[in-house]
Amino acid sequence: SEVARHKPDSRTEEIVRAFNIADVPIIKIFKHYHRNMYDSLRQGWDLLFKVFECTYLVNLDSDALIKYNWLEQLDQTFKMASKRKRTCLVTGFNTQNHKTLSDQGLFYIKQSCGGINLFFHQKIYQPIIRPALHSIGWDHTVVENVRKHRGLIICTRPSVVQHIGKEGMWSDGTQMD
Repeated sequence: SEVARHKPDSRTEEIVRAFNIADVPIIKIFKHYHRNMYDSLRQGWDLLFKVFECTYLVNLDSDALIKYNWLEQLDQTFKMASKRKRTCLVTGFNTQNHKTLSDQGLFYIKQSCGGINLFFHQKIYQPIIRPALHSIGWDHTVVENVRKHRGLIICTRPSVVQHIGKEGMWSDGTQMD
């Protein structure tokens, strides 16, 4: 079964509950059932979209290294790319595993991207992103949905996110980003 009940790790829960940053609101969600990453993204983005009405939504995998200004670069790249008046999905992670269609100087137009890092306007959450959050291949479905809407997949130039995972679901130690 895809749904597994988790026995809480008291030390981890203690660390999370104690984590705070002065003057920064932090929302902590404790799930008792594991329904995979796409479920966690859906719950988080639903909250940000419906309750807080955030203009932009973003994710970042835990096995990533980021440049100090990564979020600012995603925002600037989005604003440059969106001048084309098309749906834009931006990533800060450039890898040869996702073909570059065009070098625009300040950013790349990619054929596809993975789910390690995405940045997008809330207007595409309901029609494009959220319907993809139902299976383990959610990021591939996001890419398909962007294409169906004649959108662009944009990557910052240079890359501001690096994947450090050597072992994992999609890496085997020889094939990795």
